[in-house]
Amino acid sequence: MTLIIFVSYAIKDSRIFKISKLAKLLLNYPEIEDVLYCEEYARDDFIKYMNEYLDRCDVLLLFCSPNSLNSEFVAMEWRAAISLKKSIIPVYLDPKYIPPLLSPKLGVEFDENDPNLTIDNIILTIKKNTSIDTSITHLEEKIPFRGKMVRYSDYELLKELQKEINNLVEIFEVNKDSFLISL
Repeated sequence: MTLIIFVSYAIKDSRIFKISKLAKLLLNYPEIEDVLYCEEYARDDFIKYMNEYLDRCDVLLLFCSPNSLNSEFVAMEWRAAISLKKSIIPVYLDPKYIPPLLSPKLGVEFDENDPNLTIDNIILTIKKNTSIDTSITHLEEKIPFRGKMVRYSDYELLKELQKEINNLVEIFEVNKDSFLISL
């Protein structure tokens, strides 16, 4: 099985997150068929690009920043990915820029000094979020656990909210250390 990755980011962040370089690095993995990002594919019509490619992707990589939080196109992309039931992986410099609805998702901290480490962590997170069978299990000890500490009452509230929004958010789980994780 190979995967198509859709990269969602604010154009202003292209250099900060080294989008073009990360796309090329991701394509080095045989499990990745294609990496779609707007500077490469969109030309001038972002709506047509989103409409055509979001449905074809398996995973949406959401690069989170102040710019992406203020981008109408980025918001449309991740909201559409939720409704299409795509796997969404936030990539961030600071987790406070992850949209609140997506903060329970397992994300990847962007390492400005080591893009290869960022890619390794993205691949491992994809592996955890999809049925992809990768040959890179040696990377598992590199990726740090990311989660949010929650009280049990908060967990119960999240479960109730999940019912109210008709399961738009993936199933929540609290691990033995009281961290909220998303399956």
